Amino acid sequence: MATVQADLARTKTGLADPRAVKPAPKEALRSLPATVDWLRNEGLLMETDVEVDGDLQLTGIQKHFDGSYPILFNNVKGYPHARAVTNLFANMDIVDRMFGYENATDRTRKLAYSITHPIANEVIAQDEAPCQEEVITSDLDVNKFIMAIRHTHLEGEITIGSGNSVVVGKYFWGGSHIGYNRMNFRWGNVGTFQSSPGSHMWQILTEHYKDDQPIPLTVCFGLPVASTLLAGGGYAEEVVVHHGSVLPVPEGMSDEEAAGFPETFLTAFSNLFMPGLGALAPGETALVHGGGGGVGTAAIALARESGVALFVTAGSEEKCRRCLALGARAAIDYRSEDFAARARELTDGRGVDVVLDHIGAQYLAQNLAALAIGGRLVEIGLMGGAQTELNLAALLLRRLAVIGSTLRTRSVADKARIVAAFSTRFGAGLAAGRLRPTIDSVLPLSAAAEAHRRMRASAHFGKIVLRV
Repeated sequence: MATVQADLARTKTGLADPRAVKPAPKEALRSLPATVDWLRNEGLLMETDVEVDGDLQLTGIQKHFDGSYPILFNNVKGYPHARAVTNLFANMDIVDRMFGYENATDRTRKLAYSITHPIANEVIAQDEAPCQEEVITSDLDVNKFIMAIRHTHLEGEITIGSGNSVVVGKYFWGGSHIGYNRMNFRWGNVGTFQSSPGSHMWQILTEHYKDDQPIPLTVCFGLPVASTLLAGGGYAEEVVVHHGSVLPVPEGMSDEEAAGFPETFLTAFSNLFMPGLGALAPGETALVHGGGGGVGTAAIALARESGVALFVTAGSEEKCRRCLALGARAAIDYRSEDFAARARELTDGRGVDVVLDHIGAQYLAQNLAALAIGGRLVEIGLMGGAQTELNLAALLLRRLAVIGSTLRTRSVADKARIVAAFSTRFGAGLAAGRLRPTIDSVLPLSAAAEAHRRMRASAHFGKIVLRV
């Protein structure tokens, strides 16, 4: 079962014999809506406008017509924005036409070959990929967006059905595995994965259950796909990225340094220097919180390279000392000093032009107090809360700007512009080896939990890198 965006403007046709010789064009397989249109035009689709309930009713119809034609339900109870299609691959004659198999023997031979000879990944721009038709970021209650189903009255809960699991590499005997499994979203935004007993996924989990390394797994369900819920991060052995989001690794830079460079340096660069954000100009000053973190140490390196006066805060005398050694003009111990007062003192009472902050509400009043007239507060995190009171008079009288910014939700085109702008301004420093990330530690992927504990305890200085 999958969901597609509702569009009831259509012309219905009668059912045709699926055993025709004309295969589906490639364009018909690039998105679910295109596949549905092709099935309808070829007379290979049953559809109805009668309302259907995902709780038992839809699955009852599905099982009654199992092995028959795909079924499109245009009126799904509780989901006016979507349609539901089931039995998409139930009829093998239709499957043969969809994928160009000549007959059952040809299908078996080609599928057996493809399992151990996976094709190379094809990089598709985010704005062109069908799986990016919808990206849920503001509301993670999955059941609001994707139809949930229940197969029998014995099941105590509804599930997001027909999840597809994908495992590649050594975990499937050197080939690729694509499984058919199910997802539960008991609380709307917390998902659990079910592997069917006897399935390939079950075999993989059984064989590798006691392995030290986790099994890399992608699970997609419906459209939009579930993986969009992890768009902010994750761990993997292999990734596919847009060419505009990468930087060439300069000679002499280690893999660990290369891994720790883009996120930290591009975050610091875009928010401190790019127009519409920090827009630091020659002769201006900046205050960056968390000088001992990955972004903070990157900001110090960029300020050193560009000649900008940069002050930082840090949580201990030792971290302050190390920030000064990296090139910060001043380091303020926020546990024992008033950073706003120190920022004004360091600028002869003027204040700084830019504050880069990841704390949020807890620091808002002090951040504004630290700014000079016409200063910019760039918020990139909310570790200290998202809500507080704000005296707008301070913004009006001193012409202050409070700017929110995040990197992960930007479009591919936006990220490409940031990379290009960075390369233009700081590419020479990167190539010459003057810009390198500060690496706190390098841990194996199996120690990811320990890495998170170290970061949570603020025991690190610089970037923690996981080695795959």
